[in-house]
Amino acid sequence: MSDEEIEAPGWDALETALRGIHADVEPVHWAPTLAESLGGGAPLDRVSAYRTNFGGVPHWHFVTYGFSELYERSGDDKTASGWGFELTFRVVDTGTEPHPPGWAVLMMQNLARYLWESGSSVEVGHSLTLNGPHVRWPEPQFGAVLFVADPQLPPLETPNGRVAFIQLMGLTHDELGALLQWDAAKFTELLKTKTAAWMTDLQRESFLEDPAFASVVREGAVRDGSTLFVTKAKVEDGGDRYVLTLGENELDGVQRLLKDRVRFDRPARLWSREGGVIDLSGGGGTLYWERVWEFTLPDEDQDAVLALQPRQGEYRLPSDRVIVRVVPGEG
Repeated sequence: MSDEEIEAPGWDALETALRGIHADVEPVHWAPTLAESLGGGAPLDRVSAYRTNFGGVPHWHFVTYGFSELYERSGDDKTASGWGFELTFRVVDTGTEPHPPGWAVLMMQNLARYLWESGSSVEVGHSLTLNGPHVRWPEPQFGAVLFVADPQLPPLETPNGRVAFIQLMGLTHDELGALLQWDAAKFTELLKTKTAAWMTDLQRESFLEDPAFASVVREGAVRDGSTLFVTKAKVEDGGDRYVLTLGENELDGVQRLLKDRVRFDRPARLWSREGGVIDLSGGGGTLYWERVWEFTLPDEDQDAVLALQPRQGEYRLPSDRVIVRVVPGEG
C-alpha cells in the first residue's frame, strides 16, 4: 500500500517528534510485510533505531510504532491513543558493528506480543521479569526490564490522542531483587548515578558490585519499605476466607517481598491497578479507605506461598484463612 492510500496521522506525529531530536540522523527501520494493525501477524508496525550521542555515550535509540493508534482513531478512550504509549530502548553502541543490534528489535517485538496476548500493560515505575521462552535477554546475567520515562521524548499529543514514551532499561537479576526490596522511583533515580539516560549495556557488571551503590539501596530499603507494581493482584473477602489473586509472573516478586521484607518486619506493599494497595505487612485483611488492604499472612502461610510454583490454579493455605489464586498475566 502506498502512502497516498492510507492516512496515518499518528504515525506522522511520531516521525515529527523523532525528527525533532534526531534531525541529522538517518534511522534504520525494521517493518514486517504486514503488521497486525493491517491484518498481518506482527504486533508492531515498525521499530526504528537512531544512532546518537545523547547523554555523552554513543548508543542506539530504538522506538516502536504500533502501541498507539497510527492510522484512524478507534479506541473508546478519548484522551489516549491506543495503549497510550510507545516503547523506547537505549542500547550502548560498542562501535564494533555498523548496524544496530538485531536482538533489541526481536526483544521489543516479542515483548509487544507478550503484552498483546496477556492483556497486560506497562507504566513508568513498573518492572517485568523476562525469562520466558519468547522474551529473553541474550546475556544470562540480565533478567528483567525497568520502565522509565524516556529522557528525550516528553508525552506527545497526536490527532489520535496522547502518547507517552516509556523506555526499557535492562536489569540484572540481583538489581531486580534490590528494586523489589526498595522503592521503584527512588531506585530509578539512583540509577542516574551509574548510567546516562538509563541506557542498557550488556557488557556491564551489576551496579550492586559497587559497595557505595549497594549501601544506598540497603539503607533505603530499611528506611522506606518496598512497593511492587503489579496488575492482577487483588484481595477479595470470600466470607470464610480471603482470596489473594496474583498473576503467575507476579508470584516471584511477592515471594521476594515475603522473604526479604515481611520476615524482617519491614514495610512491603503491592500497588495494583486492579486491586488498589495491598499492604503485606499490615493488620490481617481489614479494608480501609476504598482501595487499601492491610493483609498479614501467618508464618505457615508465608512458607506455603514461598513454595508455590508459577502455575495457574487455586491453592488453599495451611491456616485455611486464605486461598491464593494464580491467574495468567503480569503487571
